[in-house]
Amino acid sequence: RQMCIRDSLYDEEEQALLSLASRGGERLEKLIMDVLTVANIEVGEARRLFEAEKREVDLSFCIEDAVASCARQAASRGVTIRVDAPERFPVVMGHPEQLADVLHRLLDNAIKFSPQTGGQVVVRARDEDGWVKISVKDEGVGIPKAEIPRIFDLFYQVDRDKYEQQGIGVGLAIARELVEIHGGRIEVESEVGGGSTFTVALPSLPVG
Repeated sequence: RQMCIRDSLYDEEEQALLSLASRGGERLEKLIMDVLTVANIEVGEARRLFEAEKREVDLSFCIEDAVASCARQAASRGVTIRVDAPERFPVVMGHPEQLADVLHRLLDNAIKFSPQTGGQVVVRARDEDGWVKISVKDEGVGIPKAEIPRIFDLFYQVDRDKYEQQGIGVGLAIARELVEIHGGRIEVESEVGGGSTFTVALPSLPVG
């Protein structure tokens, strides 16, 4: 009887170690992919890919893809993702995978800095004066005003000593570069204790 209990305990320990190793492997793979993406941007490969493969893109599909890719991460932290977007809005000229990557990075960032168990991230899309705007709003700790001008810098991290869940500080830099390749811009509004809202603005194609 005692041996069975001990064996069961060992099994639990082994499962915990396997889970830890799996998460570590996933994190390492993500870091490698981020470094490769940065390199592709710096040598102009990302822009070349955009120019070669750009087409009309319905951003509603990019939003769906980004939300689906972050669903497990959000659930593990008790964070709810809510989407507020019209059924139809103007298309943009772009690279669908790059745009989905931008939204994924903004959602990933919002989830990381959201309060656990009960936090909510809202993705909102709208058409405004020839621009399609997609905002990602969290209820997290917010960003100190003095740090906002630097958050898109490569390898910059906000309060690294407090938020060990961060990566290597390239996610927002990559997002901004990809948005600018598309002729758009990315903006942030934030208040310490009041959460943050990142907004991507992309030029929409004329209807008709």
